[in-house]
Amino acid sequence: MSSQNIVIVPLYKTDLNKYELISLQQCFHIFRDKTIIAVKPNGLDISPLLSRFPFSQVISFENHFFESIHGYNALMLSPVFYQAFLSYNFMLIYQPDTFAFADELDYWCAQGYDYIGAPWIKPLKPDNAVNRAIYNFKSYLYTKFNVTRDGLPKSKQFYNKTGNGGFSLRNIKLFYQLANEEKTLAQYYINLKNLAFNEDLFWSIEINRKKNRIRIPDYKTSLKFSIETFPEYGYKLIRKTIPFGCHAWEKHLEFWKDKIAAFGYKL
Repeated sequence: MSSQNIVIVPLYKTDLNKYELISLQQCFHIFRDKTIIAVKPNGLDISPLLSRFPFSQVISFENHFFESIHGYNALMLSPVFYQAFLSYNFMLIYQPDTFAFADELDYWCAQGYDYIGAPWIKPLKPDNAVNRAIYNFKSYLYTKFNVTRDGLPKSKQFYNKTGNGGFSLRNIKLFYQLANEEKTLAQYYINLKNLAFNEDLFWSIEINRKKNRIRIPDYKTSLKFSIETFPEYGYKLIRKTIPFGCHAWEKHLEFWKDKIAAFGYKL
């Protein structure tokens, strides 16, 4: 366990369903040579899980960070969170609805990026190079000028952006620095309590809106890291290669079940 790159598993309960148990089993199978750290609320006793899942360390934070999506967003935008891991270089956030297919953690940490997650993709109609180029340009403009409707970002801001935080790689020291520097902006996101202002959108879009402060790959590179939305389409875009991992796989079980069952899991 000499790697300075760690796996973080956020837990807010111990009564995991069968899909979550599979996700954790796979985490400990794939990353058996890595440091795997559980983060949990102060008030949660996870001893029922520890006999089955031997975490390298368990770190607790205030209960309110785990009581809602809003609380979790606040944790992921807080310097307090990243400060706890400053002795490491990168963290892989591995929520219990994710699945890793291989240990590519050190590979991705060496690629020069500060944040990677599954991109928010969607097939267009018609789905051709010209239409994609037009949509990408519109997305660039909508993002740069923060085009909104009824106070919320227009959906074009999210098109092909990297990416979802559920299975995501983060440069710990840089995230700690930015979480300290941008407390006011982060608090603005936290106060809005809307899915359009989740913490991963802060790191994917907001932090780079005016200038590039963190290095994020393009969507096709990100698809090789992780797939979430429209998995059939994403799989096609990377020429039917298996990504490093996926998020929310139980929502797309028909697509993922054969690939997950190949590891011996019964679905």
